[in-house]
Amino acid sequence: MIRTSLGAAAALAIAAVLGAAALLGQSGLVDAQSHSATRSFAVSWSAPRAEFQVSINTSNLGGFGQVVETLPAGFTYVRSSLDSFQVEVAGQEVAFNLLGNANFTYVVTVPATEGNYTFSGVVKNADLQERTIAGHTRLRVGPPPTPEPTATHTPVPADTPTPEPTATPTPEPTATPEPEPTPTPTPEPTATPTPEPTATPTPAPTATPAQAEVIVVTPTPTPSPAPTPTPAPPQPTATEAGESGGGVPPLLWLIAVLIGLGLILGIASYIRTRS
Repeated sequence: MIRTSLGAAAALAIAAVLGAAALLGQSGLVDAQSHSATRSFAVSWSAPRAEFQVSINTSNLGGFGQVVETLPAGFTYVRSSLDSFQVEVAGQEVAFNLLGNANFTYVVTVPATEGNYTFSGVVKNADLQERTIAGHTRLRVGPPPTPEPTATHTPVPADTPTPEPTATPTPEPTATPEPEPTPTPTPEPTATPTPEPTATPTPAPTATPAQAEVIVVTPTPTPSPAPTPTPAPPQPTATEAGESGGGVPPLLWLIAVLIGLGLILGIASYIRTRS
């Protein structure tokens, strides 16, 4: 068997561990009928010359175990999630040495040739008993597969029951009440107010202007110059007259003249007013 660059010491250590596991298995400490491993692919196809990842899940391996994968022709191991000293590569066989149960992944390079390729492998427990790895085994290299059309199931329409017509009850005629005559209110006579006679104002008689009295003024003839009177003998004075008891006092003459002037002015004013 060809080993990778693990070193002689690492290989001997792994062999010693496996030998101890075999001794423990013979002593009945390991249940050889319960261990298993499952392989899974994320997708069922890969493009040519691409890297492809494989997942391995194990169970009931005991203290130690080993998974040996046989890669299809043209595939090349690249790396894994385990430490490098736990992996041994010999051609198309890759051995993964496990300390107890372990789940891990590894990556391979896909060949350029298109086609269908098959993976295979075994899982060993501590007493080196082998069981075939279950799960995905076939990988298609090439373009992604064309999805097959899914048959669409067309549901057959169920017969729709025809509803039976429901008898419509005939409404009974309703007696129409005869309308009662509505009494017509008699309007009460409205008292019409008698208009009071309006007093017609009697026009006041218009004063007819009185005919103005015409006063005919008779011109006074101019007296002819009287002959120069002969100076009369001196008259006695009022004192003397009084003393003598004859003649009119001058005060009475003045009162008479004033009364006469008042009458003349009154008549003239009356004539002016009437005209």
